[in-house]
Amino acid sequence: MIKFENEIANAYKYSEEYKQKEKMFSLRDKILSLNDRIIDLIDTANHLIKHRFLLVSGPNHRDLKKGDETRTIVAIANGWGEKIGFISCYSIIGDDDEKERIKYIGVENGSTENPQNLMISQEGVFYGTFWNKIDIFDYSYPEEVIKDMEYFLNNFDTFEKNFYDKIKELCCKN
Repeated sequence: MIKFENEIANAYKYSEEYKQKEKMFSLRDKILSLNDRIIDLIDTANHLIKHRFLLVSGPNHRDLKKGDETRTIVAIANGWGEKIGFISCYSIIGDDDEKERIKYIGVENGSTENPQNLMISQEGVFYGTFWNKIDIFDYSYPEEVIKDMEYFLNNFDTFEKNFYDKIKELCCKN
């Protein structure tokens, strides 16, 4: 008979949970260190929308019309081709004044049944759906959160550069 079987198992489980939480704290802190850049991206996106530029989830969006390419930027995360980007419940923004403005940047997973997104704003780092965001530490599957936070950190610089490069291409033609 094994003595303290349950206590040993619980200690191991706690140890794994502790390691995951520590990793999440570390990744969250790295993401929060990008806060000024994230706010600049969100503010710039909303400024583009205000001036009737279109933010879309893909280059061949069905609602694009001839001539829209001169004011279109692929920057909304869609979970398939564009996992990192602005998080929105719309696949095109800028074509209708009634649509919400950009509030989050992050990683969208593209699941149609139960999409869970990493959403980052000046308010913090969240996980869940666009309508039901929760604190990353309250999400039931921390390994998914860790995976998305690592993806975000590994791809943020590229997204930011591509976004600003596209603005320069559209607005600063000589």
